Formats: sequence, structure tokens, C-alpha cells
Amino acid sequence: SIGQGYVSMTPLQLAVAYGALGTGRLVRPRLVLERIAPDGTRTAEPVDVVQQIPIDAEHLARVRKALRGVVVEGGGTGRRAQVPGLDVVGKTGTAQVVKLEQTAGMRERAIPWKYRDHAWFAAIAPVDAPEIAVVVLSEHGGHGGSAAGPIAQRVLAKWWEKKNAGPAPALQAGVVLDSEEEHAPHAEEAGHGQAVASE
Repeated sequence: SIGQGYVSMTPLQLAVAYGALGTGRLVRPRLVLERIAPDGTRTAEPVDVVQQIPIDAEHLARVRKALRGVVVEGGGTGRRAQVPGLDVVGKTGTAQVVKLEQTAGMRERAIPWKYRDHAWFAAIAPVDAPEIAVVVLSEHGGHGGSAAGPIAQRVLAKWWEKKNAGPAPALQAGVVLDSEEEHAPHAEEAGHGQAVASE
């Protein structure tokens, strides 16, 4: 675990931070990539670089290497985010919903759905020349590697497919979690994953 405590951030804020880890620059998020005039003229929306990150390149390289290990090494918790042909780096995370003592000793399936942890996964790819940052928050999903990682994998694979104008690579199967309907009284209350992708 990197840290415990009262950290509060949105998926978009984390995507911006991971983009900065990948490129070394802090970029203002944008919703519009280009504008199309009535006559069909296309104008790209400029990238607004807020600042270069004042971190030594050697330190950034060390962090990226550690993030790569999370996804590609045998014991890495983010292995389910791997996309063949794309060098993905990232970090899994868990956000506690209730204090640990409230669920101590309980099997995960026995914990009421509304008290289950939120699952996070944040990634950048490709590591040597990052073009995309992806952050997934799976509400009440449990663990980042088993719940959020496979969602990020599918987002990255779709991006890779569009970028290369070819079929998506064959993906490693993710873990199928319990049906949320078992744990939530109404489908609209079920925890839906939120994915943020930023190019």
C-alpha cells in the first residue's frame, strides 16, 4: 500500500496526475478535441500545458518502472490490465467505504454491497511515449486488480484498436464478480464503474 488516510480526489484529477507522470507536464483537461465549422473546416483544440513537472527525470523513470512492475511482473496486482502489444503501466487501489473493524473477519461475499470497498486502477500507455491516461473507479467493486483493472484493459484495448485501425488484441480474461443485483435492492443503485480516458 502506498498510503492510507483521508485522500479525496476525482477520477479526472487522478487521470491528470497520471498524465503528468507519463509526460512530465501538467495539462489542463479538455472536453473538446476539435471544432468543426459549418463549412467542414476542422480546428484542433490546443493542449493547455499548465506547467512542466519539477521532478528529476531519473525519479520519474523510477516511478514509471515501479508502475510497469504492477502490470507486468508475476506478483503484480494490475496484471489484468495488460494489453498485448501495448506497454501499459499503472497502479491498483482500494478506497475503504467503512472502517476495517466493521467488516473484520467477514468473507467478502458476506459484506453488504453498500459497505464494500471501491476499486481503483490508474494507468498510462505506452510507457516510453505516453499518449493516454486511463482511470477507473468501480464503486463497491472490491479490489483494483480484479474489478477496475479489467475495465481499464478494455478501454485501453479499444483505444489501441482505434489508433491502429485494426482488430483489438486478444485479452486476458478478467475475473467475473458477483452480480450486483444480489447486493443492491435496485439496479440503479448498483455500483457502476467510471472510466476516464485522456489522450
